[in-house]
Amino acid sequence: RKPKSDEAETQYFVATIVENQEVVQRLVQATVAKGRTVNETKLLNAVRAQSIQPAHEDQIDSLSTQTVLVVVDDAAGDGPSTTDITAAAAGDACPTCAAELRAVRGVEVANIFKLGTHYSKAMGANFMDRNGRSQPIIMGCYGIGVTRLLASLAEHYHDERGLCWPVAIAPYQVHLVALKGVEETAVSLYHQLREEGIEVLFDDREERPGVKFNDADLIGLPLRITIGKRSLQQGGVELTYRQSGETTMVDIDFVIEVVQKLPG
Repeated sequence: RKPKSDEAETQYFVATIVENQEVVQRLVQATVAKGRTVNETKLLNAVRAQSIQPAHEDQIDSLSTQTVLVVVDDAAGDGPSTTDITAAAAGDACPTCAAELRAVRGVEVANIFKLGTHYSKAMGANFMDRNGRSQPIIMGCYGIGVTRLLASLAEHYHDERGLCWPVAIAPYQVHLVALKGVEETAVSLYHQLREEGIEVLFDDREERPGVKFNDADLIGLPLRITIGKRSLQQGGVELTYRQSGETTMVDIDFVIEVVQKLPG
């Protein structure tokens, strides 16, 4: 619900509509309260157009000599052509409970579109209703944006060092980091983990420990297992949990048991 405004401004659009079974373009004069913008989807529905877009100066000049569709937002005036065409903004009141609208940023990770019977009629995709009559199927379109979903997860599960994958969706459960001089033991542990169905990213590169640790934090797998001469001398391997940063020493014989108890 928008407060009534004594000041208004007009914006022009070109709508593609069907008139008498002909597709034509019409100039649309849309008036909203000053400082507000037109919601093009609302305007498209108001004039029953197939598509709509802002008009250029030359289009305004050429189409203004024909029929012009006039739509006024209900906060900018009264009359038969008045309806809601304004884009919602923070501070607007809810039409149901009058609570103030709060604007937050979000990412569209999935969508649903009602396609109606447009395509089913064209394909002859029908069903028999309860009265035995053939009816076109009402179709819908349902999609999940996989790349958007990954971007959203990265935005939510991260810190200043990199990603922090939850166990349930991590590409690997474990990041195994082998330091210099323990290659044989590290390879053996890698195969033991794999035999138990544990997904492992094995970093056996000839790099300095700091580089490997920074890369592990950047990738952000749930658990980093560091195996080196010092840890083996102390009787085990070093486990570092990515989200909490907690580090603990575990006997190498109990590593698999610990990994299998990872939450999620």
